[in-house]
This record gives sequence, structure tokens and C-alpha cells, in this order.
Amino acid sequence: TNGCSSRSRPSSTTPSTSWVLRTRTGSAPVAGIWTFDEGWYDQESDGHVVWYWMGKRGKVFLPAVSSRMALRMTLNTVNGVTSDVEIWLNGQLLERFRAGQEPYDGQWVVSSRTNAQNELVILSSNVVNLKARGISEDARDLGLQLTSYSWQPVP
Repeated sequence: TNGCSSRSRPSSTTPSTSWVLRTRTGSAPVAGIWTFDEGWYDQESDGHVVWYWMGKRGKVFLPAVSSRMALRMTLNTVNGVTSDVEIWLNGQLLERFRAGQEPYDGQWVVSSRTNAQNELVILSSNVVNLKARGISEDARDLGLQLTSYSWQPVP
């Protein structure tokens, strides 16, 4: 393994943006229902911003809500590091790009499953171990940092 937790963890309760699915029978929160699975470290916060780090591969399960969804994420690398990144949803490549100094804000309108959870996989070509580099005592292999995310139905 890459040192990241392989256990399932509860959905984030602090998404950067709150989206609500409105139906004929009421409304239900959508964006906060991300289940961080393999490859993610525990949620971190500085008291104002919440984020997650992943290693080389992170998997997230997204709820079955609507057949068309807007997926949004902001990803960062460790300072001074570039990484080739791939974003996959349900086995289909959404985008391949190089992440670097600036945060990467990705937005995709996708066809999604309505009868089962959707599987989001993020791949990073590089990881940095800050302890091995003598930068800090943090011994984790850090690939990408997820700082904002949403999963919203598209009308």
C-alpha cells in the first residue's frame, strides 16, 4: 500500500459548498455525501479550511442521485512538485492534466449511475514524503490535496 488508510471512512460533513437536491417529496443534501475510501488520509483542518490528502491513488464513492451530474474539485500538489493527474469516473477517463504550482479547479458534467454508487478514482504520478526530504516530521506519502469538492445534479 501507499501508507494511506484502506478503510472506509464516513462522508465529509463539511463540504466547501452546500448543494441540495430538490425533489417532489422534499430536499436532501448532496455534496456532503462523499465516501472517502482507499488511498485517503484522515480529514485535516486549520480551523477555517478542511482538506484531505491522498497518496498515488485515491478512491471516492459518490451517491446515485441523477443521470447527469456536475462534478467539481480543487486539487493541489505539495509546494514545488508537479504531478501528472488522471480523473476517472466509473471506469471512464474524464481528464488527464499536469498539476503544479497553482490549484487545479476541475469541473465536469458527467453521465452518472442512478442505480449504484459512482466510483471516482484520482491518480497522481508523484508523491512526496516530507520527512524523507528533511522538511518536516510528516512521514506520509503525499500526492494530491483535495480542498473543495461538490457533486450536484444538472437540470
